[in-house]
Amino acid sequence: MESSDGSRFAARTRLADENASQKRTKCSDGVVNLVDRISSLPDSVLCWILSFLPTTEAVATSILSARWKILWTAVTSLHFEDSERLFNEPYKESKNDERFVKFVNKVLLLNNVQSLGKFYLCWSRDYDAFYINTWIATAIARNVRILDIIAESDTVELPNSIFTCKTLEFLQLSGDLLIKSPRFVCLPRLVTFNLIRVDDRSHESIGQILSGCAVLEFMYIEQNVNLAAEVIKVIKISSPTLKTLRLDFYADCCLDEDWFRKLEINAPALEYLYLKDRTTESFSIEGLKALCEAEIDVYMCDPPESDYCNSVVKLFLALQHVKLLTLSRDTMRVLGRATAHFSSKFDRLTTLVVEAHWCKRSCLPALLESSVNLEVLEVLTAGWRNPDRVPRCLLTSLKEIAVQGLEGGKGELAMISYFLKHGRVLEAVF
Repeated sequence: MESSDGSRFAARTRLADENASQKRTKCSDGVVNLVDRISSLPDSVLCWILSFLPTTEAVATSILSARWKILWTAVTSLHFEDSERLFNEPYKESKNDERFVKFVNKVLLLNNVQSLGKFYLCWSRDYDAFYINTWIATAIARNVRILDIIAESDTVELPNSIFTCKTLEFLQLSGDLLIKSPRFVCLPRLVTFNLIRVDDRSHESIGQILSGCAVLEFMYIEQNVNLAAEVIKVIKISSPTLKTLRLDFYADCCLDEDWFRKLEINAPALEYLYLKDRTTESFSIEGLKALCEAEIDVYMCDPPESDYCNSVVKLFLALQHVKLLTLSRDTMRVLGRATAHFSSKFDRLTTLVVEAHWCKRSCLPALLESSVNLEVLEVLTAGWRNPDRVPRCLLTSLKEIAVQGLEGGKGELAMISYFLKHGRVLEAVF
C-alpha cells in the first residue's frame, strides 16, 4: 500500500513539475522568471480589466511598454476623482486644481471610445462650472450608459443635455447639484435614477424628469431637508413603469409650526416601497395594486395631530395589496392614535413585521384583525391589549410567530398567552 501511494505521489509530482516548466523560463544566469501571461491577452480583455481602475491608475500603465502606451485610450469606463489618494500628494489648492482639470481634459481628448460604458466624476474643490458641464456633455456625446456625478463643493447647476441622453441607463446624482426644470426630457433607456442629498430645489423637477422616462424601474431619493433654505413643499413621483421606490427624507432640526410638505406617489407597477420620512405632513398615495412588499417608517415631531394621523392612515390603507409589510415603532405609534379607522382588509398580506410599543392604544390587535390571511408575524418588542374578538388570522392562517426584545412585562406575557390560547393553526412560536 505504501509503495502504491508513493508511486501516485511521484507521478503527481512529475506532472506538476512538467506543467510548471511550461510556465517558467530560465535566463542565462539561472534566475527563474515567470511568463508574462497578461501581455498575451487580447486588447479587448486588457481594456476590460483597466475599466475597473480609477482613470489615473489606468493611465499610469502606459509606462509598461509600447503596447500599453495607448491601450488605456480604448477603455470604456472613466473614473475621475480629485482626491489626494489618487494624485499621491498633499492638497495644494492652485496646483492640484489645475492638475486635475488638465488631466481630465487630456484624457477626454485622447480617449477614442465612441460608446462609454460608465462615466464617474467626483470633485471636492471649486472648479469653474464650465469645466464640469463640458466634461459631462462630452460623456453624453459619447453615448454613455452609466453616469455617476458627485459634487462636494459649491452648488453646480447641471446641464439640461443630461435629460436628453438616449443611451443613458443608470443616472446617479449626489451632493451639491442643482437640477432646474428641463424644457424637454427624453430618457428612453433610463432604468435607474438616484438622487442623493442634492440641492433641495432640484425636487421641483422630479415630476417633469419622470415624465420623460419610458422604462424607469428603480428610483432612490435621499434628502436632508434644509429648512433654512427654499425648499419644495410638494414632491410628485408618478411613473407607470416604476417597480422599486426608496425614499429617505430627514431634517437636522425640529420642524416649524407652519411647515407643510406633501408627498404624492402614483405608480401602478410598483412592487417594492421603502419610505422613511421625517419631513412630510401629508401623503397622497395612489395606484399601488401591484405592490408586494413595503417598509414604512414615518413620524413627525409635534405635527398637527389629527390631520397628520389621518394622512398616515390613508398612506397605510393604500398598502392593502401588499404581501409583506414592515412597520416601524414610530409608525405604529401614529397608527395607534387612529385605530378605529382600520376598515379595509389586507387580504394578500402573509408576513407582518412590526416594532410595537406598550401603550393602551396599541394598534397591533387591529392590524391582526385586518390581516385576514396572515401566516407569519414578527414582533420586535411588545405592545398589546386584548381585542374584543379573536382576529380571524389566529383561527385560520397564522402559523409562525416570532417575538424579540422581551423584557418579561405583564403586557408581553399577556400577548404571548393570548397567541398560544387562540392560535389554532400555530406551528412555531419563538
